[in-house]
Amino acid sequence: MAISPVQAGNGLASIMSKQQFEQIFFYKNAFYTYESFLRVANQYPQFLSSKSDAVNQRELAALLGQISLNTDMLYSVEEIGNRAPTQYCDASKVLAPCTPGKAYYGAH
Repeated sequence: MAISPVQAGNGLASIMSKQQFEQIFFYKNAFYTYESFLRVANQYPQFLSSKSDAVNQRELAALLGQISLNTDMLYSVEEIGNRAPTQYCDASKVLAPCTPGKAYYGAH
């Protein structure tokens, strides 16, 4: 499956269709949707904004690789393994303070 060429500056939807997203992440958890992927991507205007199709495609490939690794191909919603969620917070509460009642997860 080829990722579509992009028209410079048109963002994620111009490079990856919903059908492509569903083909890549066919085993995904229902928690993850193409629409929410687009919403999050649109919050970062510099993402996929190069005038070069090749640069945009590499940027998307890098993100998809990282997402796939950290979520088990969009299957896992929470971290797999035995690391306590609070271990990702800074112990001094200066650099990365924890919010009471929230859990923090990282790569598995």
